[in-house]
Amino acid sequence: MADEGYVSIDDPSISDELRTSVGTGVFERLAAYHELTPPSDIKQCMLALQRELYAIGALPAEERWRHTKEISLHPAAIRIEVRQDLDADDRPYVLYGRKPNKWFQSHDLSGLITYQLMNDDSGRTTQIRPPGLRDEDFVELWEPEETPVTLRKFLEQLTSRLDPNNTDDIPFIDAQERRHPGLLAMYAPDRKFTNDMPLTDSFREILSSISSLPLNDLISKISSDHTNFLIDGGIGGQLCLSIFVLTLAAPENSRIDSAFPYSVNSFHEILDCIAACPEGITSIRKACEPMQLRGEELQLSALDADSVGGFYGSIFESCLWLWGACLGYRYLSDAPPTCREHSIKISHNVCQERAVNALTSLNTGFLDTLDGRAFLATRAGISRTRRLSGEAAAEAATDHCIEVALSYPRYFKPILLETEARYFWRRP
Repeated sequence: MADEGYVSIDDPSISDELRTSVGTGVFERLAAYHELTPPSDIKQCMLALQRELYAIGALPAEERWRHTKEISLHPAAIRIEVRQDLDADDRPYVLYGRKPNKWFQSHDLSGLITYQLMNDDSGRTTQIRPPGLRDEDFVELWEPEETPVTLRKFLEQLTSRLDPNNTDDIPFIDAQERRHPGLLAMYAPDRKFTNDMPLTDSFREILSSISSLPLNDLISKISSDHTNFLIDGGIGGQLCLSIFVLTLAAPENSRIDSAFPYSVNSFHEILDCIAACPEGITSIRKACEPMQLRGEELQLSALDADSVGGFYGSIFESCLWLWGACLGYRYLSDAPPTCREHSIKISHNVCQERAVNALTSLNTGFLDTLDGRAFLATRAGISRTRRLSGEAAAEAATDHCIEVALSYPRYFKPILLETEARYFWRRP
């Protein structure tokens, strides 16, 4: 439904000349939102970008970036409205956003089909085809075969701008040199094999000396390596879940070390071995629960952070725990003993949703380090809600942006509502 006084650009009353000029301008602005422009603060941008790349893995981050851009710029999903009168500069008044109730059907390389509904202020993602829709109602998208490297190249570009003669830049340069081999490994053609190697090697090491290893120290080391961008949250979550499960399944190093074959080659095989042991399924379930709780606690503490860095730092940390729990619950939801338990599926969905919200939040933080574009777009959307539906609706939209979408900490609420004017990413 168009705003009062506005009509769709497809309305017959709109001239071809106006339709072309306005459409071109809107597409240019939408494309600019996804341009990776040099930021004013290189180091803050590098930090935010690496949080996105290492949250659960670089390739998922690259694919989210590519896919979001493709959806945002697809002509079939863009809503453009104009007013017939002109502003003081003889330009038309223009509003634009997403067409309501437009579904995308996305095909990934494995053959999985994902259905996405993207509106201005809400969305839905599911692997189950929505009922009542015909094939022609979907916009079809296909994942390309080539490995995307847009974000990695931008990170390397930012790193190259650091000055090796500047004492403030030297620690950042040294840190990036330590991280770079691991970053490249996440993009390697044999990444599945190389990712499973440290996981299964660590599993065997833990298994062989489970009674003497300081497992809490090992979990702290994994969490620290994730925070310092030495491993991604996908691998870190699998390692932490494996450790939790093993401590529950074999607290005293009883029969478990001899019960496992040393030919395990993947995370799924590790869980298969544990599940085959007495109380193994129960141990997996009990291991998921504290990981989910830890992730949720980090997200709740993030909301009360008094700085943007503290907020996104806690959101980033939560990814390892929530993703590990999500993988464990996913395994249980397919395992014969627990596949029919509704509570398992609910827990899996909760962890997945919280992890997805965290990834979207980290993307918001990265975009804002470029030029504040996500913040400005969010505040403009809230202003539009106020104009159309009133102050209470604007406040509800702001609460959803903070409490559910995790876009910003709670102290941002008056800023997003435009009742307090200050530089948006610093708290006095």
